[in-house]
Amino acid sequence: MFISCLSLSLSVACRPTQLLTSIIVLPVIIKTFVNNVKEKKDIIKNILAVAIPYVTVGALLMYYNYIRFGSVFEFGSSYQLTINDMSNLSNRFMTIGMGIVCSLFSVPTFLPNFPFVQYHNNLLTFYGYYYIENMMGGLFIMVPICLFIFGIFKVWKRTDNKEVSKFIVTLIVVGIVMCLISMMMGGSMQRYMVDYAWILIIAGICTFIELVRLYEHEETKNIMRKLFGAITIYVVLINFFSGIVSEKSAMRIYSGTEYYTLKYTVDFWE
Repeated sequence: MFISCLSLSLSVACRPTQLLTSIIVLPVIIKTFVNNVKEKKDIIKNILAVAIPYVTVGALLMYYNYIRFGSVFEFGSSYQLTINDMSNLSNRFMTIGMGIVCSLFSVPTFLPNFPFVQYHNNLLTFYGYYYIENMMGGLFIMVPICLFIFGIFKVWKRTDNKEVSKFIVTLIVVGIVMCLISMMMGGSMQRYMVDYAWILIIAGICTFIELVRLYEHEETKNIMRKLFGAITIYVVLINFFSGIVSEKSAMRIYSGTEYYTLKYTVDFWE
């Protein structure tokens, strides 16, 4: 528990929004405390295991912010040298709809030759400002296993393992909240997905596993397993080629020899 809390608290030094990921382990911590109180053992040890990392790292980060930026709550957002003024673009609720389309459901532009995918930055008609930069595609399209989070309603109703269903719900809520914050404060960027993508992917995988377990007919389970195999192949391929394109075309620009060697190896018909 100490190592987990230390890792989660240190992640805040990378990005302040990572503080929300601590909510994921909150049910486990609460359950552990409740059990220890009932059994009257190791309660002080557990409290210290959670408190020491957060208090220590929190105090150091606040001191760092104060001596560098003049405020304990300033993580440097107002000092960014960027074209996107994040300090003045926060809480833009009007952009949520556009953000959902761009960050979650936009479809990549598919090409007939290497690298087979390209950025999809075409916005719907939107009367306002919404920042989007070199988006390959939305998370749910790039990693379709995430779509299974919508099956949580069925899992919640039918599963006998409430601990798992509560864990999945926690992941979904935290992932969606972090996604919305990213949309409102920044916009849609491939690298911003790192904040919340892994959370929703884990939630999608856990929901899929529970759904397979709940189905009674073996034939249905086999269909689900085949579907999972197809999704896995699709995810590996599309994200492999998306990585080659990358957000800034880094491989083509900085490793041209390797890029074109791979291109003409794959594009044998050219």
